[in-house]
Amino acid sequence: MPIEIRELVIKVAVDENNRKTDKGIDQRELARLKDKIVKECVNSVMQKMSKLSDR
Repeated sequence: MPIEIRELVIKVAVDENNRKTDKGIDQRELARLKDKIVKECVNSVMQKMSKLSDR
């Protein structure tokens, strides 16, 4: 026998003073990842452009 949920209540408390102090990723790593993303995008665009010129 299936159960029907008619109401779902979700309560959340947000504490703005509890900010993460850890920077997570350093600037060199961030720059490296950005460069990698840009290269992948350029390669993808170049492949699509070469397929268009083949037609």
